[in-house]
Amino acid sequence: MRFLTAKGLSVRRSCSILRISRSSLGYLARKDDSELVRKLKELAAKNPSHGYRMLHGSLLLAGWRVNPKKVRRLCRLYGLSQPLRRKRKRRGAGASMPCRAEYLNHVWSCDFVSDFCDNGRKLRFFTVIEEYTRVCLAVEVNTGFNHLQVIKVMEELIRMLGPPKFLRTDNGSEFIAKTLVRWLKDQEVQSRFIDPGSPWQNGRNERFNGTLRVASVNLRTFVL
Repeated sequence: MRFLTAKGLSVRRSCSILRISRSSLGYLARKDDSELVRKLKELAAKNPSHGYRMLHGSLLLAGWRVNPKKVRRLCRLYGLSQPLRRKRKRRGAGASMPCRAEYLNHVWSCDFVSDFCDNGRKLRFFTVIEEYTRVCLAVEVNTGFNHLQVIKVMEELIRMLGPPKFLRTDNGSEFIAKTLVRWLKDQEVQSRFIDPGSPWQNGRNERFNGTLRVASVNLRTFVL
């Protein structure tokens, strides 16, 4: 607007070019958002990995009636926005995924997240994802996992939900063990291993594990 008026155009003509109402130039918001800002800062401090969409959802659960665009504007104004993630180039991009989920219980995927306790002992989180709905079916925590413990977790999930058609995993020793492969075959579940060095082929689980680490694991100290 200032650029146009500096060129000698009238305010009326400048508003016409920019397609804005002249009455909006003198508009001042009268609503006090201090309580909303306080709540946003409180939620952002409690969940530092949450962007404006997650913060908006938390506000709705807390009983607030607020537009997501307003939450985004306030997050930007008070420095609560999350930095944009730059997409990294992947080696072997375009390699096909072993199988894609097309319906409920078509494909489950498994993987591990690792961390350490306060005494330096290793801690592992075993996660199972139902890929069609992207629902986390299990997060089991232990200082170590072998194929027998994986079978125990999968046995309980299959008992409750029925078997999937495919189970996608990497080539870790816990997943390629012959005992586990035979057990899955007895349950009529087909194993689908991703290519070595191709974590994007297990992208659904990798994405969940990244969120689990940022939103929960990295924020806590585990005592054993």
